[in-house]
Amino acid sequence: MGIEAPHDTFFRTMFQRAARTASWLGTILPAPVARTIDWGTLAPATDTAFGVRLHRHQADLVFTATLRGNGAPILLLLEHKAEPDPDLASQVLRYAVHLRRAAQRRRRGPEPLVLAVVLHHGRSPLP
Repeated sequence: MGIEAPHDTFFRTMFQRAARTASWLGTILPAPVARTIDWGTLAPATDTAFGVRLHRHQADLVFTATLRGNGAPILLLLEHKAEPDPDLASQVLRYAVHLRRAAQRRRRGPEPLVLAVVLHHGRSPLP
């Protein structure tokens, strides 16, 4: 891996702690979605999964949590972008598929839901 850009370092530093991330996500997610997550169960998770031909997929930050009521697992995938990325949707989808499968293999239970959140702070809006 190359040297991380300062804004990437800042993003990881700010949101690596579950309590801070729960607070932030609880304010930016739509209220009905935020209410379904048991924020007390939020914990950092592995951000790396391997896909076809052992191709490595590494997300910016990943957390696990459970849903209120039924305790179903959920992965929260946090992706950070400073510039528009035409491949963003495909990138997040790849991460979600591979991280979900890896989590399911580790848990030996149902595949978790995945909630992807993109934090963008570039000069122009994402398309």
